[in-house]
Amino acid sequence: MRREKSAILVFGLGFTLLVVAAVIFIDPSFFYSRLETDALLYYLNGKTFAETGSTAARLAINLAPFPYASMPGVLRAPLIGAFSDFNDQLRAIQLSNIVILDAIALMSAYMFSWVLPASRHWIAIGFAFGFTLLSPWWMANIFITLADAPYAACSLASMLIAIRTLASPRPLATRPVALAAFVIFFALLAISLVVGIRSRQSARGAPERATKLTAIMSEYIAGMTDTYRPLKRYLMTLPRKRAILSVGARSGGRWKAIANLDYYAFDSGLVGGHAAEMFTRLSSATRSINAPTSIGWRPS
Repeated sequence: MRREKSAILVFGLGFTLLVVAAVIFIDPSFFYSRLETDALLYYLNGKTFAETGSTAARLAINLAPFPYASMPGVLRAPLIGAFSDFNDQLRAIQLSNIVILDAIALMSAYMFSWVLPASRHWIAIGFAFGFTLLSPWWMANIFITLADAPYAACSLASMLIAIRTLASPRPLATRPVALAAFVIFFALLAISLVVGIRSRQSARGAPERATKLTAIMSEYIAGMTDTYRPLKRYLMTLPRKRAILSVGARSGGRWKAIANLDYYAFDSGLVGGHAAEMFTRLSSATRSINAPTSIGWRPS
């Protein structure tokens, strides 16, 4: 790989600049509706860890902490703690995901180069970065808080370290740094294995969405951002200590992450359709929000 500095610079820098441009020019509010299931739970774990030092995150104030793998959230906790606004936190997470994807592409290219002649190693580098750029799943791992990127980075790093260590003629006792690095990466790999498999369920529609990246994509992005940006702006004006969102026991949490508002899980048998309708109006994020009464809240 040392001989292919030019190819790494061209393909690696090109990939990084393209994805960074997408992160900068796509408004974070476009991703609000995609903050659900695994990505939401990972974020709430990281947010709780950054604020309290514990991963006992809750979807609602009257529900017990949800049991869930916390490693993906804890990895992003320093970035969440460094910024107070959700948009800044999300962009910082997205930029850090780009660094992880760069490392994955380089390690993949290095392994691919084993079956190519030295004069064709640049092809392995170009293929690795091109495949990553065109893969809907890897793009999803950049824009939302999933676990596959850290999982893949740990697995490839531990594999390469193990191969180089075991195939080396030097005794293992003379390579403490390599052994320590392998133990660390393998431990992270073991922890994130179940998380990486589970998180695939959160983006089943990614390949279908990727096929729609045509001329209508800009209009679609504009529509999403115009829908959720004013809703977040309005929710941020609500009194933090007096405004509580109503939600079903098995849903909610999105606006806890985005606007830092707590939820209360209602009993559907007791409260019935009124609370369900109130939350539906809030979560649907209609563009006609122009007064607090539109979501059932009035100042006292």
